[in-house]
Amino acid sequence: MLAFVTSALTLAGYWGQNGWLWDLTNHFRPEYFILQCAILGIFIFNALIKRCFSYLNVMIVVILILTIGLNGWQIVPYYQKRTALTSQNNLKKLKILHINVLGTNRNSHLVAKLIRETKPDVLTLAEYNERWQQSLTSSGALNEFRDKFVVPYGNDGIYSSVPFSSVRVEYLISGRDPTTIARFKWEGKPVTLLMVHPRPPVKPIWYQRHKNHFAKWEKDFPQYGQNVLIVGDLNTSPWAHTFRHLIDFTKLKDSQLGFGIQTTWPSFWPRQSFRLPVPLIPIDHVLVSDNFNVISRRTGPYVGSDHLPVIVELALK
Repeated sequence: MLAFVTSALTLAGYWGQNGWLWDLTNHFRPEYFILQCAILGIFIFNALIKRCFSYLNVMIVVILILTIGLNGWQIVPYYQKRTALTSQNNLKKLKILHINVLGTNRNSHLVAKLIRETKPDVLTLAEYNERWQQSLTSSGALNEFRDKFVVPYGNDGIYSSVPFSSVRVEYLISGRDPTTIARFKWEGKPVTLLMVHPRPPVKPIWYQRHKNHFAKWEKDFPQYGQNVLIVGDLNTSPWAHTFRHLIDFTKLKDSQLGFGIQTTWPSFWPRQSFRLPVPLIPIDHVLVSDNFNVISRRTGPYVGSDHLPVIVELALK
């Protein structure tokens, strides 16, 4: 049963463009892959021990091999060896720290500690309400940042040690679904950073707003220039239809490539305080244009949120 269910969900994801339920099945490809490999091993071991090669067993093994291949094809690129950067130590690195702090989280001291230890050039904060602003400001963790911008009518904040040349917000709906567009110079070159936090695609109306957000970035992409970063809680995994379409259309790169799959959510079950040993899916992202080298990428420690932070070091080629 588990073999057939995981195989059906694997195939269902390929119809992700047809609706939110189809696309939701894409998010758990690593879990399908691990389960299917385990089931395949058990089937083969059992067949060899019992010398049982029934038609059903053979059919299940064939189905598993095919769907393991389909899932592996989408997972393997994240573990392929990256080309070493020979002049890596001479590059000026742009460090980005992204945290979905969770509006109800009371552990501001953990977030402040991480900011001090990481010392990012750019800090992006999702679910960043007025209480969070007061807590982090009073802690002194934001003192080193030269520029700041808190999104009106939204729950996002962006802080930078590099001065912004401009910052503006564009809303999909009046006062809702913001995209923050910050421009600054790095190594004398203009960089456009989009901080985003689309709706989770867990019901039809939210899925449509989610798709509209992605469509807007694709439509406006030519205005952003050559050095583009999209940072935020995208509420989607790298295997979802909306994510893949954005990558294919804009030619941006997922900063995870070559560093392995770095899951960020949920760090605990949203309705309980039970912490998972490993979050299930990567939904917090830093996407970069081809002009950037990704020097390092990792998830940060648990800070009381249902998301883990993401820390990325970049350098312009």
